[in-house]
Amino acid sequence: MKTSDCLDRAYQDHLEYKNYSDRTIKSYCSSLRIFQKYIAENFSHDSNEIVHVKQFLLTTKRNGHSWSTINSHYSALKIYFEAICNDYWNLDHLPRPRKEKKLPKILSKQDVANIINCATGFRNFTLLGFLYGTGMRLAEVAAVKIEDIDGKRLQVRVNQGKGGKDRFVKIPSSLLEILRAYYKAIRPNIYLFVGEQNGKPIAHRTIQHIFLKARLRAGVTKPCSVHTLRHCYATHHLEDGTDLVYLKDQMGHESIKTTAKYIHLCANSRRQINHPIDSMALSFPQTTH
Repeated sequence: MKTSDCLDRAYQDHLEYKNYSDRTIKSYCSSLRIFQKYIAENFSHDSNEIVHVKQFLLTTKRNGHSWSTINSHYSALKIYFEAICNDYWNLDHLPRPRKEKKLPKILSKQDVANIINCATGFRNFTLLGFLYGTGMRLAEVAAVKIEDIDGKRLQVRVNQGKGGKDRFVKIPSSLLEILRAYYKAIRPNIYLFVGEQNGKPIAHRTIQHIFLKARLRAGVTKPCSVHTLRHCYATHHLEDGTDLVYLKDQMGHESIKTTAKYIHLCANSRRQINHPIDSMALSFPQTTH
């Protein structure tokens, strides 16, 4: 095979140098290993691996994997062959797969409230309330430190969110009251939500387990996950009339098109429309015949 431990190391070094997140580096390196295994099992005597990328992606799709998984493989291999192997990535031969246009699952406000209220313990209650109340991603919430909370300005700083971007997210006053009570009761040291090891952030799997346990206790049978709280945050905001551009900035979206998809999920899709011409004092000339 053309690949080697040296090339794999160079690939990881390249991703680190380009400042990809640890999570992305882990995902892309995993994609490369899966592709290498596929080549070893099917084309062990062929040194020109790039010609088999399309078949690899098709096989992945036929095995029932999602578009996001296939797209992640595509991105990982494109970087590998272009930056490490110096191979020509023929876009005519290897176009990026079309994205699936699926709308996320949404819960009602009552279901969200029931899940939060069914969390066991003050930390877990505050954690789920924080996830929904800020609309932040799971990884972003796990990384929040005490110093990131600004109670006077009612905001939390998100450090190096998706895409390596910082942003500020507004904290509702009702959530701030919960956070203050939580701090007095739990006394976290560095991270807002600590894990089993003192001083370490809460693990992502722990957050997922907390949500699942609360969902089962609440009797919510609709398929949902921790990320559903983020979808609910956006949809409920739009239903209550929040400005789309403001919501885009709060959620850390690159494009407003990403935020706009939540409009299709709003239950009260009939909105009050006030045409500007209706408020103008227009007078049309009298016609004579």
